[in-house]
Amino acid sequence: MEVPLACPLCNTGNESISHLFLQCDMSSYIWKKVLAWQGISRMVMDWQEELKWAEVYARGRRVEAEIYRMALAASVYYIWKERNQRVFQDPDVGASCPTASLFLFSCVHIFDCLTGNEQKAAVLQLHYSNAK
Repeated sequence: MEVPLACPLCNTGNESISHLFLQCDMSSYIWKKVLAWQGISRMVMDWQEELKWAEVYARGRRVEAEIYRMALAASVYYIWKERNQRVFQDPDVGASCPTASLFLFSCVHIFDCLTGNEQKAAVLQLHYSNAK
């Protein structure tokens, strides 16, 4: 069985952890929005640099640190979910699932984790599922 090397999200770069989660066009767009949403003004880094940054600036129990960690986890989760959707189910799902929807879904999920508002997450997930 031959495994394709191209990133299933952008079909331009080779799939790697850093490319898939931070550097491909789709992931970079999402991560730039997530950083801006948190008031963090810096460029998107590669995977190892992002983790090092998180170790220094996002540790502890500060609200900002916890939001950053949740944003990173949610972004990775939804990007991975989208990647698997394209690899294992529907490679053409990109036309019906724009990156803005993934970003919005990630942000709402983070907000709901902070506030315990599961109803909003359920409505958005239903909308996201029906968009496919």
